[in-house]
Order: sequence, then C-alpha cells, then structure tokens
Amino acid sequence: MLPSQRTELSYFHEKILADGIVDVASELRMVDISDFIFHIKSENFANVGDLINSSAELYFKPGTITFNWGATLRVDWKARPAVAFDLEFKNAGVRALFSLELEDDRASVDIRSLTFENQASGAQQNTEMFYDAILNAKQVSG
Repeated sequence: MLPSQRTELSYFHEKILADGIVDVASELRMVDISDFIFHIKSENFANVGDLINSSAELYFKPGTITFNWGATLRVDWKARPAVAFDLEFKNAGVRALFSLELEDDRASVDIRSLTFENQASGAQQNTEMFYDAILNAKQVSG
C-alpha cells in the first residue's frame, strides 16, 4: 500500500473512532485533571481503569472499550495539561489499540493497531466493518 493511501485510511479510521467515542471523551473530561495526574503519577492504574471503564460503559456495551493499563501526562509550565490513555476497542471481530488524548477543550485519537478476525478483501469493506463494529457496540438508549 502506498504511504498516502495508508495515511488517508488511517485518517478515516481515526475519524470514525473519534466520532464514535466523543461522548466517552466528554464524560472523562468531567473528571478533574488533578485526579488523573495524581492516579497516574502514583501508578494507581486500577483507579484510572475504573474511571475510564465506568465512563465507557455509559455509552458502550461492557468490555468493548477498556483501559489498556497505560497512560502518559503532559504537565509543564509552558502548555495546558493533557493526559493520554492507552485503550482497546473490541467488538464483532474488530480490535483497535489506540491512545485517547484529552485536553481541556479537545480530544484526539491515535490508532496504533487495527485488526480484523475476518479481514475483507478490500480496504473499503474493512472500514465499513470497523464503522459497524463501533455502531453495534453502543448502548441502546431507551
């Protein structure tokens, strides 16, 4: 695959994922950044996982978005604080390992790995499977 195609596909996958988890990111932003800083610096990753998993389960079926036991901080005098969590999405034979970075007014995702149990023959079909897997993982409101 040509690099430009890979970049374009990565962009679409990240956009699909970001749009899918926007509510989770908003929910996590309600937690005071100092709480995340404390838990990450103290290596209390079980507490971080509880916060993330409980936020995700408000919008997604249990176990489809989980904390992957890694987090990084950006806390210095020259920039606004930011926190990035290593997360995993798993549903319908699709698995994505990604980082969710949160700042006070924005969030971004960086997909590190995207795998399919039953990979389709074309990139478009894989993208559709990814989209459907995220859509099917959402909690039904009602």
